[in-house]
Amino acid sequence: MPPLSLPDFASLFQQSARLLTLRLEGLEGETLLPHTLQGEEGVSKLYRYGLVCLSPDAGLELKALLGRPARLGILSADGTERVICGLVTAAEYLGSDGGFARYGLTIEPALALLALRRTSRVFQDLSVPDIVQQILEEHQADNPAFTSTFQFSAETRLSYTPRSYCLQYRESDLDFITRLLAEEGISYTFRFDDSGETPIHTLVLFDDVWSLPACPQAAVRFHRNDATEQADGVTAWQSVRRLQSGRTSLASFDYQPVSTVQAGAAHLQNHGEQGNAALSTLEDYDPQSLYFGRDEEDLTRYARLRQQAHDLAAKTFTGVGAVRQLGAGQWFRLDEHPAHAGDLADAREFIVLSQTLKARNNLPDELNRQRAAGSSFAGSSSSASSVFPSPSSLFSSSATAESTPLFENRFTAVRRGVAVVPGVSAEARDSTVAGNGDFAGNGLMPLAVPFRAKPTALGIQTATVVGPAEEEIHTDSQGRIKVQFHWQRPSEHPEFGANLDDKSSCWLRVAYPSAGVAWGQQFIPRIGQEVLVDFIEGDIDRPVVVGVLYNGSHPTPDFSGAGKLPANKTLSGIKSKEYKGSQYNELLLDDSTGEVRTKLSSEHAKTQLNQGYLIHPRTEGKGEPRGEGFELRTDKHGALRAAHGILLSTEAQNGASGKQLDRVQAQSQLDSAFTLAQSLAEVATHQQADTAETGQDDQTVQSDNSAGPKTKQGHLHHLQHALKSWEAGSNTDK
Repeated sequence: MPPLSLPDFASLFQQSARLLTLRLEGLEGETLLPHTLQGEEGVSKLYRYGLVCLSPDAGLELKALLGRPARLGILSADGTERVICGLVTAAEYLGSDGGFARYGLTIEPALALLALRRTSRVFQDLSVPDIVQQILEEHQADNPAFTSTFQFSAETRLSYTPRSYCLQYRESDLDFITRLLAEEGISYTFRFDDSGETPIHTLVLFDDVWSLPACPQAAVRFHRNDATEQADGVTAWQSVRRLQSGRTSLASFDYQPVSTVQAGAAHLQNHGEQGNAALSTLEDYDPQSLYFGRDEEDLTRYARLRQQAHDLAAKTFTGVGAVRQLGAGQWFRLDEHPAHAGDLADAREFIVLSQTLKARNNLPDELNRQRAAGSSFAGSSSSASSVFPSPSSLFSSSATAESTPLFENRFTAVRRGVAVVPGVSAEARDSTVAGNGDFAGNGLMPLAVPFRAKPTALGIQTATVVGPAEEEIHTDSQGRIKVQFHWQRPSEHPEFGANLDDKSSCWLRVAYPSAGVAWGQQFIPRIGQEVLVDFIEGDIDRPVVVGVLYNGSHPTPDFSGAGKLPANKTLSGIKSKEYKGSQYNELLLDDSTGEVRTKLSSEHAKTQLNQGYLIHPRTEGKGEPRGEGFELRTDKHGALRAAHGILLSTEAQNGASGKQLDRVQAQSQLDSAFTLAQSLAEVATHQQADTAETGQDDQTVQSDNSAGPKTKQGHLHHLQHALKSWEAGSNTDK
């Protein structure tokens, strides 16, 4: 066929009255003419459309197309358009035959770009909608692609509890946002607006299916696909049922009331007598991390969300047709289907959960012939990796442009009123819609897991203990502390969270070797120390401090204020530090060869108990000898008190043998003294002198002054018997 003249060729690229139209902001409207379209969209799912476009310009710069706001129009039977707005996120040159070139474009929401930003940060005391809003507003403020084309609308009807501590850890903004929304049962869809110069797409959050809008073509007929039909319709329709868990149960331990909360929710779908019986023992029981919900009511809500996800997958409807106005997150009424002939109108209302669509533009015959004549494009490659659907993948290779329908969509739906919760694919994973309207593979649906996987900690991390300025120890009644992870960046925590203060984290518990009811160990990590932080069950939102580390700013202790490692490697013990001071308390264990000693001391008044091989503080592993044995000393006052007596003796008890109060030598000396006293008393009596007062038997003790009568206590006979019975009540009193 003869080539078209340039004016005739250019006129073919007019987009008026086309099934598919495309407008890119800042680009002339006739530069790119849509040829084929394939895309997918869904509730709580990013839409993604691949366009193959024709252009008279084979020299378009691909980078000039990226990031441009795009408006895609699909012409309906009534002359209106379904508008889809977004951004060009990928562009590819597919080749040229010398007459016109082919380009591939991918159109997605700006939200899809958040998959390209991965970070780690901390959110505190914010609800999930507030967290999502904060992240999106940050991008809107700093990213022109978001500022001009993207909007956000939280149209939720429930209130959501603020999360005291929520980590985004090595997670993209997109994954983080969608995970949080799924955890709270908040779904999202998109709304489009092309009334202004720049096409706008709005992310809409919802938690009530009754708030979803109707399809502009609210009533959709079930009929054959024929050009004589006046309105778009559904040509294939089938329901699918799958057995799911009959009950969901959750459990979570809360250390504040010290109790385990249990909650559950049962299925609401009627699977028939045999189906319900089959589900009677099929429970999805999933113990959660600590304090997963505020209370039993809150945990019940989470259990209900999970069960709703099972119920959502338990019964779905799939359809095939050419309903050009239909979009995910809309509802429609199905008319004239024999399976629903007896249903009331509200039982024939369905919400579209997801759909895929494909279309080819109604191009002029001249342009189709020109394209067919140059079907081999220079520079094209069947093996090239493309982020958008190529024509060969859009339709079967055997189908010609004339035999392929101009538009077709395949969708999954549920009855209106069924709770739509995110995180579970509502598409029939085992069911596919055949082109002839038949359905196959109605098998068991795999267990529906309603939540996206939360990133788990790869292992123990370290962090810095933080607190208020001018403070040294910051804790609460439970001995908890606050920390700041090293990856917390000030740029992402402009107000608080990365200033090394008491707002860097929530209160974190500290693990000790023992912890009882008002007993155990207590060594509260102090501000500035580096601590080891582990995560309970790997949950990044449940950190716990498990240890303390020395580092360059916090070196190992210099026991007794002298020496350091490695020379003093034989020293062990505990050394504390005076609060807002320089003094300390110390328990020192010295295991030096042949010089073993212990020291218990307080720097106040140099009060010390030194035991063993006494030396001056070691420096470079050596210390000057001071003696052997023990030394109890202080620069202040001292006192020894023992209600039952004190034994002071220079008698040896080698090898710590014998008992604590062994006093054989003392008893022998006292017996000898008593015998001598008796002997002297007898001599005095014979010499007619005063009788010695030994306190023996019933001897009267005379008073010789005005202080009153004397007692027998303290006299030799009393001391002799008291010494013998001194151990009464002791563990050696046998």
